[in-house]
Amino acid sequence: MSTLERAAHAIAVGVPAGLLLVGSAVPLPPGRNPDFGWLGPDKFLHLAGHAWLTAALARAIEAEDGPTCRGAALAVALSVGYGLATERLQEAVPGRAFEWPDVLAGLLGSVLVVVAGRRRPRGP
Repeated sequence: MSTLERAAHAIAVGVPAGLLLVGSAVPLPPGRNPDFGWLGPDKFLHLAGHAWLTAALARAIEAEDGPTCRGAALAVALSVGYGLATERLQEAVPGRAFEWPDVLAGLLGSVLVVVAGRRRPRGP
């Protein structure tokens, strides 16, 4: 793989990772943190963000190693690990807190995108 292709994959992974980090690190003003519980709109953002991150990670891994279940599992694990890290970061951000439903929404998004990717037909 060329240096340019590696740089493109790094950018493709860095964009969703950066957006997830910024979205997690933005402080919320006091009294403006509604508790949406398990089905709040933020869960959709976690699901979509981690699906995007996992898809980018899987493409980058596949570019190096070819499509494998191990590569897909690694992409999911990396995305979920990143989700856990950003949730821990929120403990230090005013108005934010660690939420297991956010981690589970990210896991669901990661798994859904890998399953969808495995089901799509491969080109010649």
